[in-house]
Amino acid sequence: MPTYTTKELIKKRLQISTTGHDEYLDFLINVATRYIDNYTARHFARNDYLGEMVPIWPDQAVLYLQNPPVKSVQKVEVKVGNAWQQLDPAHYEIMQEGNAEPWGLYASLPAGVNTARVDYTGGYVIDWQDPSKHELPADITEVANEIVAALFRRRDAAGKMREANEASSVDWAQDVLDDMHKRILDRYRRPII
Repeated sequence: MPTYTTKELIKKRLQISTTGHDEYLDFLINVATRYIDNYTARHFARNDYLGEMVPIWPDQAVLYLQNPPVKSVQKVEVKVGNAWQQLDPAHYEIMQEGNAEPWGLYASLPAGVNTARVDYTGGYVIDWQDPSKHELPADITEVANEIVAALFRRRDAAGKMREANEASSVDWAQDVLDDMHKRILDRYRRPII
């Protein structure tokens, strides 16, 4: 699974020129990527998602998919009684409102449907080797960089909440995200309906 930052970016930020911490940095980069996925309740890397179950509430016309932006839809099925029926593509379209990333589908659903199953391609292309193909938003990379840097700096002081030494002191919060990073990630958080 692609990560949301690279060892090269982290080493530049932390001004590390040796390879002695490379294995640990790789681990922290994976931790930061999973942390962001968990916080936002989604994945950012482009992938094919098959059979994603989508609950439908009465009079709901939008199917919110878990891993936007939605690039293409291969199939939408709705549960009618005990059977799955495939929707004609004429009955749904990818949501696109202004500059917002497409979170799901507008759909014309049969009465009584309470569950849909969707096969689609979603997420961002993450290609650190070719910037012309790379789509991951820069602010996601910046948050990943901050998480890795914070965890790396704390590696020798796990559990430390306060340290004082003459005229200086150090306080660390339990969470690796500050309010600014949470506000950034909240913009990408999957809508919960």
